[in-house]
Amino acid sequence: MRICYLGDASSIHTQRWVEWFAARHEVAVISTTPLPGLERHRLGTLPGPESRLRLFRSIRATRRAILCLEPDLVHCHFINEAGWFGAAADHHPLVITAWGSDLYRAPHESRLARYLNPWSLRRADHVTCDSHAQATVIRRWGVPEERLDVIGWGVDRAEFHPGVDGARLRACLGVPGDAPTVLSPRRWHPNCNIPAVIDAHAKLPDGIFLLLKRFTPADRGVAEAVDGAVDSSPAADRIRFVDELGADELPELYAAADVVVSLCETDGTPVSVLEAMATGRAVVALENASLAEWVSEPGGVLVPRPDPELVADALRPFLDDGILRARAREHNVAIVACRADRNAEFERMDAIYHRLADDRGGAR
Repeated sequence: MRICYLGDASSIHTQRWVEWFAARHEVAVISTTPLPGLERHRLGTLPGPESRLRLFRSIRATRRAILCLEPDLVHCHFINEAGWFGAAADHHPLVITAWGSDLYRAPHESRLARYLNPWSLRRADHVTCDSHAQATVIRRWGVPEERLDVIGWGVDRAEFHPGVDGARLRACLGVPGDAPTVLSPRRWHPNCNIPAVIDAHAKLPDGIFLLLKRFTPADRGVAEAVDGAVDSSPAADRIRFVDELGADELPELYAAADVVVSLCETDGTPVSVLEAMATGRAVVALENASLAEWVSEPGGVLVPRPDPELVADALRPFLDDGILRARAREHNVAIVACRADRNAEFERMDAIYHRLADDRGGAR
């Protein structure tokens, strides 16, 4: 089967998806950024996030690329723009995958997204998302049940597992081998409340380290607030910044921590939380509908708001008690094995591809 993906090829989520299916199908990518090693078409860009001229040019370029590629199926990742272009190109079968913020935030922040996101999904032959909470929103937008599936990103359990050793990365970061450690792997967006994570760390006992995954090039608008929180923290000497890591180093990042914290106010099913669970780490997260499907005792705790005191109280037991961490490890690893294995999730998606292609062939 020849599959054409439309989305941001610089995203690791897109890359993982494309690479898995490229091993089984003939795959092409239409993207604003190149993905080496695959046939691709790059859409031109103009200044302005919602420039009408840029949108029209991108739609026209998408149509030309699809005509050139002659795919059996087009799959758009992320509704904003990728989904718009795919829906406007009017090639079928068309699959659109929601990522979370394109359902929860974009329609409230952009007039175009408020209209075009539901419109695009209704034009798709099939829609996927990674949580049942997202599926509820999509049904509310008029997508019928038979054209909707919950397909997760999943985790490569051969890479992310409780046997990964984080000692090397700890040593590189100057974290003592026996020091209790918290990891914040989320982007520096206002939505992710990184300053609250820093303030919560300051309320924990001495000797506990915090690892912050740095995203300053993409998130420079929030960097000032994060840097200010670090500068004012009485525990600043125990905060370590982790720059961009290679994909092969990511399992070590989770293994270097005892607890992972995620305080995003709106979220789908974050892959970072699944990866933390797969490596056996306890998770403390901000309560929302999608994460409630994954994080539960004894594997972790959901806090009702990003209050540093509440977050510190949720983190402290896992940092203090090795028995609690062991119970969390067993619980979380079992959940990932049962519900978040990448191969199993993508096999389900592959079956949907074949069904859609077969149905289209029969209709022709």
